Amino acid sequence: MALQSFVSPNDSHITCKLNKLLHVPSISKNLLSVSQFAKDNVVFFEFHPHSCLVKSQGTNKVLLQGAVGADGLYSFHNIRLQDHKPQLLSTSSSTANKDSIVSPPSTVNLWHARLGHPNSHVLKLVFDQCNISSSNKMISDFCASCCMGKSHG
Repeated sequence: MALQSFVSPNDSHITCKLNKLLHVPSISKNLLSVSQFAKDNVVFFEFHPHSCLVKSQGTNKVLLQGAVGADGLYSFHNIRLQDHKPQLLSTSSSTANKDSIVSPPSTVNLWHARLGHPNSHVLKLVFDQCNISSSNKMISDFCASCCMGKSHG
């Protein structure tokens, strides 16, 4: 899974991590799990009627400031993400993807498992929709979970 991070706009010595990212093509906003972000970065959130502060647990220093938008969601506009690995599922309707991303076979098998063991046709449709190219051999010949699910014991 791709790891992303960003440098705190308020302190260039602090890098915040974004772990366990999920791709949901049908939503138009990037959402953040407050509890996951707080655990991963040893921070806490302070919510106010018109703003939100993310502070270091160790120093109480403000690392991020967000504002409430017209949609009622707290937004952080001054964040620049940094990829540490190529993002395998990084498409959005607002970004024109001219080049497809190549997914290595081990990753194809991982997505096969994560997506509930779909057949190769469904997996290919998902990869095509997300503009990800992969080898012609979508999944390995042997998936133990698929074999167990098809057995009649």
